[in-house]
Amino acid sequence: MKKSLIIKLLAAFCCFVLIFTAIVPATPVSAAKTLQDYKNDQAAAKKELNKLKAQKADQQKIKNALDKQIASTQALIDECLSQLNTLNGQISEKQAEIDRLNESMADDKALFKKRIRAIYMSGSGNNLQILMGAESFSDYLVLAEMTKSVSAKDSKVIQKIVDVVKKIEVEKADIEKIADDQDEIKQELDTQKKNLKSQVAEVNGVIKELNSDISAAQKDYDKASSEIDKMTAPQAGNSNLTASPTQFLWPVPGYYRISAGWQSNDSVHKGTHKGIDISTGGVAANIVAVDDGYVYIVKNSCTHNYGKSRSCGCGGGYGNYVAIDHGKGSDGKSYKSLYGHMTKALVKNGQYVKRGQVIGKVGTTGWSTGYHLHLEIIVNGTKVNPRNYKYQRQ
Repeated sequence: MKKSLIIKLLAAFCCFVLIFTAIVPATPVSAAKTLQDYKNDQAAAKKELNKLKAQKADQQKIKNALDKQIASTQALIDECLSQLNTLNGQISEKQAEIDRLNESMADDKALFKKRIRAIYMSGSGNNLQILMGAESFSDYLVLAEMTKSVSAKDSKVIQKIVDVVKKIEVEKADIEKIADDQDEIKQELDTQKKNLKSQVAEVNGVIKELNSDISAAQKDYDKASSEIDKMTAPQAGNSNLTASPTQFLWPVPGYYRISAGWQSNDSVHKGTHKGIDISTGGVAANIVAVDDGYVYIVKNSCTHNYGKSRSCGCGGGYGNYVAIDHGKGSDGKSYKSLYGHMTKALVKNGQYVKRGQVIGKVGTTGWSTGYHLHLEIIVNGTKVNPRNYKYQRQ
């Protein structure tokens, strides 16, 4: 009796669970943003900017709206590049499948050729010479006359080859469709790059008006630079940390072009450059620590990640940056390094980092004309030419 009651209760409970799960809707999963979503964001930013211009709003508000518009355009460009990368991967997979299929039917084709030669030599194929005039290999294989002149085993071999050829044709058709999608996205990418160029030019004009006194920007830079040079990480002096300047690691793996050297006398730096600039050609590449150490400054609030002819005021011109105290070397000197213009920093103040650890991404925040890492080496509180040292490459 008790057993029967328990079974009834369990059955009732199961029914309740099924009914409840059917009634309660599943938690919706947020879909990834599409290219059209990014275009909508861009259109909204443009609408906001045009509204402020029509209202003759102050320059700072217009600049903020321009920054938002540029950010939406850059996001759209990044999405185009991401989709192109995905499509390239799909084409590579399709081509690899075609190569695999071709390889898989190589033995069958070789066997088939031997059978054709045997049939020809035996004279059993009266229509063989006519069939040799077929326009393509596929046509040749599917002709009914051919299947009548070969054995059942040969027919199976033929069918296997025909099936593989059909699969290859499907893969090739897919590649053509993907290539068409690529062309469409490339056109969109070119359009958005032009948009970005004109938007950056416009915001640079606004920045020039807001920052007409260049000496003010220089003072901000000097203040930030002095703070970086003088500050240290307390942890570095209270540990067994030892700097290894003879074994510094190159800070941007895979990128080695120096676009501006120490005290570069170009139109931007005018002989005041206290570091080296390592260009990445527009790529937000990884930045790694040149040596073990403690992070003692992190600036990570700059959103102006685009090329500028003037300082946007972030980080004293360094934009988003990280400074690391490596402690004293065997020569008794203290060593520190700075990594400027990051898209974003990936470490926290006071954090211990290992040589080669990723600490941020290359960007163009602060006073920066394009994607690059600004690297400084500070010895005993004074900036020195980073190229005085040899760097190991990863």
